[in-house]
Formats: sequence, structure tokens, C-alpha cells
Amino acid sequence: MRLDYFDAGVAAEALQLDGIVISTDEAFDKVSHIKRSW
Repeated sequence: MRLDYFDAGVAAEALQLDGIVISTDEAFDKVSHIKRSW
């Protein structure tokens, strides 16, 4: 699954910070080093 433009921006920012994304979007589960929480 590919991230859309905006999700990719959120993932990039999360990787620069702490690697945590607060979201219900399961697309982030496919990104290495990202932890999705809700």
C-alpha cells in the first residue's frame, strides 16, 4: 500500500520527531519505524 501525499508528509515529520503517529489510518502500519496509536 502506498501512502498518499498528505500521509507521506505526516510520516516524514513523525520520523524526524519521535516516530509516533496518532491516527486511525492503517496505512501508517506499513511504514517502518512508525508506531500508530489511537
